[in-house]
Amino acid sequence: MRGNEIIKGNLIQAFLYNGIAIPVARASLYPVTREVIEMAMDPVCNMVVDEKKAAATADYKGKTYYFCAPGCKKAFLQNPEKYLKPSK
Repeated sequence: MRGNEIIKGNLIQAFLYNGIAIPVARASLYPVTREVIEMAMDPVCNMVVDEKKAAATADYKGKTYYFCAPGCKKAFLQNPEKYLKPSK
């Protein structure tokens, strides 16, 4: 019986250390920061684009559009209304 009690005690200590102490230590060493990422839809290829990392942007009728690649921007500028019409 003594062996089982030692194992049980070690398991409890391991749980307390790993389950409580480490997350608390991690939280104090590595604070969680949350960054809001603004995403936009490329009107040409419908790809989701991070606004801060967009390969290209264009302003049209007072609105900024974000593109995944310069080629999508070029296609958009040639005929913006084609890409702004609602799809059926």
